[in-house]
Amino acid sequence: MFPLNRENATLENGRFKFKLFFDDNNEQNLYAEFYLNPDLKNGTVELNEKDEEYRQNIVKLLSEK
Repeated sequence: MFPLNRENATLENGRFKFKLFFDDNNEQNLYAEFYLNPDLKNGTVELNEKDEEYRQNIVKLLSEK
């Protein structure tokens, strides 16, 4: 995970931006990059793919039991 916030995150501010990496060495053939943007103040979370090419792996990662 790599934070994309311009300043140190303060929970009271509520909105944060992170870039997530999965399967960095592609050992499971599931390499993916996406953005996770929680907004604690409003109680929402955004999940966005970095590029369309990661979509299939992101869906697989999120649907695993």
